[in-house]
Amino acid sequence: MTNPTATGRAVPSQRRARERVDAILDAAATLLDTGGPAAVTTTAIASTAGTSVGAVYRYFADSQAIMRALAARNVERFWDDLDARPPHGAGREFLAAIMDRYIEFARSEPGFAVLHFGQRLGDDGRDVAHGVARRLEAVMMRGGITTSEELSLDLEIAATMASALMELAFVLDPHGDQRVIDRTIELSLALLTRHAATD
Repeated sequence: MTNPTATGRAVPSQRRARERVDAILDAAATLLDTGGPAAVTTTAIASTAGTSVGAVYRYFADSQAIMRALAARNVERFWDDLDARPPHGAGREFLAAIMDRYIEFARSEPGFAVLHFGQRLGDDGRDVAHGVARRLEAVMMRGGITTSEELSLDLEIAATMASALMELAFVLDPHGDQRVIDRTIELSLALLTRHAATD
């Protein structure tokens, strides 16, 4: 049994339905990596996922809805991984560890780099940056860094800046230009390290 969403699409509640949705999202990620956004059509997704076009439309209104769902899943997987393997250290070391893990994830998670760093999310991309800032704030608090209004603003700035610069990194090199990545980390740490001062 599935439950209808506000858009009339079904939200999977049974394991088999969730597996079908995951297969659709996996297919979209594969198509993004091999053919770019133009390759992500509902027909191609259905073929790659081994299902029917009707089954795709049962859960998603169109390919853009699929990419938004894939983006949301990517972000959740990153935070799940961070929760499962918490970064060590304190202060600058702690922040650098989080950023290193983000780069590692961007390079290894199917579809992540093309989707998040290819201007394919529009306003949703800004929402992703905002969500990253809020979740990162929670992680920093667990790491012993005290939250404040100033920290919240700096995280918002850092997340938005890093998103734009990471886009440049993956435009210059499909694997992420290391020079741009290094400078992105350096700039972000310069902004955030003062909040991570330790006694």
